[in-house]
Amino acid sequence: MEKKRHGCLTAYLILAIVTVAVIGVSYSGIGNLTSHGSPVYAVDSLLKIAFLIAIWRWRKWGFWAIVVLDIIGGAYQAFAIDSFIPPVAAVLDILIMYGVLHIGGERQGWRQLE
Repeated sequence: MEKKRHGCLTAYLILAIVTVAVIGVSYSGIGNLTSHGSPVYAVDSLLKIAFLIAIWRWRKWGFWAIVVLDIIGGAYQAFAIDSFIPPVAAVLDILIMYGVLHIGGERQGWRQLE
């Protein structure tokens, strides 16, 4: 069976990859865009982009890897900056991605992941 991606899933994945890349460059200190850069953000961004590409290539493990990365990253940031916002953002990220993967009828992304 030929796999067909729903338009919302395509848009979500492209937007997520671009957003993660911009945030990763901004907060990692690459190019001195911020004065408080950290290589942790660069590694986190590179991993997340790789996992989003895995989802693009129909790999279910990409979704689960992002879930783990978001949970670890949200917890790390919650302690590092003493805020509840990162864990809430991580949960929202997971829920939105899960929701987008489950829309689309016959072209539902979740059913097509291997």
